[in-house]
Amino acid sequence: MNTTSLSNGSSKPMFTQDQCQNGPIPDGDEQQAMFQAFCRCNILPHPLLVEEIFSKFFLTVSVMGNLLVIIVLYRMKRGFFNAPMKALLQNLSIADTAVCVLYNVNDAVGVGSPLTTSGFCKLFGGLLWASLSSSSCAVCCVSIERYLAVVKPLEFNLTKKKALLMIIFSWYYSLLFTILDFYFLEKIVYKVCLRGDVAICGYSHLPDIDVTVLNLLNIIATFIIPLIIVLYTNVSIMAVMVKSAKAKKKNTTDQSNKHSGVIMIVFLLTAIYVICSVPFTVNYVLNAIPVVIDVPRQFTAVAYYLMLANSSCNPFIYSFFSAEFRRECANLISLPYNWIKDKING
Repeated sequence: MNTTSLSNGSSKPMFTQDQCQNGPIPDGDEQQAMFQAFCRCNILPHPLLVEEIFSKFFLTVSVMGNLLVIIVLYRMKRGFFNAPMKALLQNLSIADTAVCVLYNVNDAVGVGSPLTTSGFCKLFGGLLWASLSSSSCAVCCVSIERYLAVVKPLEFNLTKKKALLMIIFSWYYSLLFTILDFYFLEKIVYKVCLRGDVAICGYSHLPDIDVTVLNLLNIIATFIIPLIIVLYTNVSIMAVMVKSAKAKKKNTTDQSNKHSGVIMIVFLLTAIYVICSVPFTVNYVLNAIPVVIDVPRQFTAVAYYLMLANSSCNPFIYSFFSAEFRRECANLISLPYNWIKDKING
């Protein structure tokens, strides 16, 4: 047996070739780093059970909840949401559903799968980042709609056609600034400790391109700029609301209540978006800058799952603030029961 190894200062070897083949892998970051150096392999972190549960939970809630939102908004005829707002909220639901679906698909094919090929890596990885960006842009569009309706109601009338153009532009914008992922993502084979060669979706950067600058420009365009727009529009709306409340303290008409309800939905949507996107943005920036910063795996996991949580919360926000939305949900859910009841009675 070959006992050539890194030593801890004594004559006893710390690792052996047999341990490289059969394990066990030592605990502790320093020990694992020495193990990787000696065995010339990479240790891949195993996903925890709680992470698997979270990803599948958010996938289920997002798909079912956002599909319900899309259908209920289509069925709502009483005008709690105007036509442009309905279109923007449905687009947000589509983008949020895509985030959770593509995250799980990318997680399934991204490491050691028969589908871990360069084509699949580019497709699903690129679409995942595009959908994340589009979700940010969708929240941005919703905030802009409320900004125009509250702050500049006489200067700009946002029609459904203009809302659809905003939606098309948001997806085009997202695809434009995530094109790097479609280009650089590919299948990379790593020697993984105790597993041998494993195919992984990773980034293969061209040596003559400053990837750091490109990555930072990408995060600025797809997350930081939308975040600034969201904050600016909501602060402006809040200032107008405070001023209006002082001028008309006794205005309690149904129209004003409806108006305030939509604004509160937008406020909550944007507040949750800000809370969930800031850790994700920080994590992305820390991994993009050239200075080596040891980002804890737990922080990265929390950042990603906060983004998944953000993509799953829309139905609960609408239900909390809109009685009409709750009624339509109840009517939609009861349709199969009513159909069966009619068949039995008929």
